[in-house]
Amino acid sequence: MSKKKKTAFPEGLWAVFLVDRFDWEASDIQVTELLSREEAEAEYRRLTDNGRSMTYKDKDAFEWYDLRPVR
Repeated sequence: MSKKKKTAFPEGLWAVFLVDRFDWEASDIQVTELLSREEAEAEYRRLTDNGRSMTYKDKDAFEWYDLRPVR
């Protein structure tokens, strides 16, 4: 019997947040409305130039976009 792969928040809502590296008091700003995971991923790819800029891996950026589930 095969097990179904569990995914986090399969029916949940997602949003894209802007994280500021130096503003610790208000570091997370929600920049999109609540979306399905597919819609949120598409918006994240659009904002980050398909994951090439303004991501947490971009060491030169003072702020970056982050895709997160919203409970």
